[in-house]
Amino acid sequence: MDVEITRHGFGYVSIGDEYKLIREVKYNPKTDIDNDIDDLSLEDVSYDLFWEIYSLRSNSWRKLDSKVIPHNYREYGICLDEVCHWLGEDGYDNDKDDDVDLLSFDLSKEAFMITPIPSECHSHNFQFVWKYLVALNGFIALISYCEKK
Repeated sequence: MDVEITRHGFGYVSIGDEYKLIREVKYNPKTDIDNDIDDLSLEDVSYDLFWEIYSLRSNSWRKLDSKVIPHNYREYGICLDEVCHWLGEDGYDNDKDDDVDLLSFDLSKEAFMITPIPSECHSHNFQFVWKYLVALNGFIALISYCEKK
């Protein structure tokens, strides 16, 4: 079975005095270590995507019942105040500004939240060079750089 961890977050949860690890997992259940992906036909490949959480206190993994719509979320994120965050961008339509949102997971409530982020450069005279999510003075901050076309 091929397994890929696509996103992860780790943080302390004050209620329960424990640490939790969350991760998004993509795997192909129809392959194993002895099979090469090139030997499979396209109908044999079936990737499933799901989230799971690990509790250090109970030393166990549990699959989350998640309704998070797949989106182009960045692999790296940040965790702050018991919440893990990942920046998401559509980025497929070059004729308009990218749709940007923030995927967050509350480690204590074990719940996902999606927050839309308004575009910084509404004019088509600009293009985004990069966007980066950071912790700044105890808050989540989005740092972006716009460059004229």
